[in-house]
Amino acid sequence: MKRIFRSGLAACLVTFVQPQPVHAAPFTIDHEMSWFAADTESSDIGRIAPLGGHVEAEWVESGLARYFRFRGGSSIEVAPASHRQSIARTTLSEGTPISVTAVGAFEVRLQGLEFDIVGGDARDLDPASSLSWMTIGTMPAIEGTLDVTVSSALGNIDTTFEYSGRLRPEQDEDGFRPSRGTVQLDEAFLLLPFDLFFELSIESISGGDDLDSSPVVLSLVEDFLSRQRFRYYGELVALAANEPPPASVSAPQTLALLVVGLALAGLRRRRDGAFDAQASTYPSTNDATEK
Repeated sequence: MKRIFRSGLAACLVTFVQPQPVHAAPFTIDHEMSWFAADTESSDIGRIAPLGGHVEAEWVESGLARYFRFRGGSSIEVAPASHRQSIARTTLSEGTPISVTAVGAFEVRLQGLEFDIVGGDARDLDPASSLSWMTIGTMPAIEGTLDVTVSSALGNIDTTFEYSGRLRPEQDEDGFRPSRGTVQLDEAFLLLPFDLFFELSIESISGGDDLDSSPVVLSLVEDFLSRQRFRYYGELVALAANEPPPASVSAPQTLALLVVGLALAGLRRRRDGAFDAQASTYPSTNDATEK
């Protein structure tokens, strides 16, 4: 009887701890519900483009753990778009011998910008920072002008600089992690918020002809532009591309099966023990005949 009990217990424990299969979980991004927005240092521009593409993940269910695993392969596409923004008048240098102020505007063009979710495991309502994203594709292009006024004891000089370059994401070799929000997900639905910062990388700058090629003012302009940061954020909504994975025994069900199995094994043991006690109380027919 002990052997039967141990066998039943072992079978239940194996069912409880045995990892469930890992299911591929492809998702299609809903471009009508997914969006991408811009937030510069001067103002929150808001939504500028929808998101499209697909998300690749794995649905893992093992014991009490049920979660999504991300290992790359997604293509989260920002639709082509552009946005303009003004630069409020800013003092670049104040003092002697010159004071320099600047005001201007720029335009950012998004064409071919994509993201991938390259790492991380996430359960429903986990922090968005649980996932590691990577910026891929073509980085946003930027063009702008900066009207500069140089003031000195000799008077004022007004001139204009023109610049162009790319926005470069502030990420390391492992990508970037969103700084705010929580994920919402199950086998058929994903909602993933994200945000990241870009810095301005100047590729060309011209102008300032009225300054007689003054290196001081040009250096101030380059330093000012290199310190500009651009925050982008968005929300990705995706639906399962295929049917949800086949139903498997969930953690609460598995635990219930374990308890039921142990209870049945205990009842079996008590029943067999009762039969053994009853048999020892009443002599067998052969014993009565011999007497």
